Amino acid sequence: MRSPLAALPDSVSKLTALKFILLNKTKITSLPDYLGNLPALEKIEIINCGIKTIPPIIQQLADNGKLYIIRTKDEFRVGYLRMILRYCKEN
Repeated sequence: MRSPLAALPDSVSKLTALKFILLNKTKITSLPDYLGNLPALEKIEIINCGIKTIPPIIQQLADNGKLYIIRTKDEFRVGYLRMILRYCKEN
C-alpha cells in the first residue's frame, strides 16, 4: 500500500497545461508558491488534507476570480465558501 503524498513534487511546476489539481487524503500541509505561476491552472480541490494556509500568490489569483479553491470537510472558511458559490452561479 502506498503512503499518502506528503508534498507536491517540484516537477509539477513544469506542467504548464495543468488545469486542475485534486488533493484528497494527502499529508500535504502547504501548497508550493509555484502553483500560482501555472498559466492554465483553474481549480484546486482540497479534500481531507491538513492544508492550513494558502500562499499569497495563489490566494491573490483566487481573490481575482482566476482560480477557484475548494476546501471541504472541516476546512471551510467563509472566503472559500463565497468562491464556491460564485463558481456555481457562473457555471
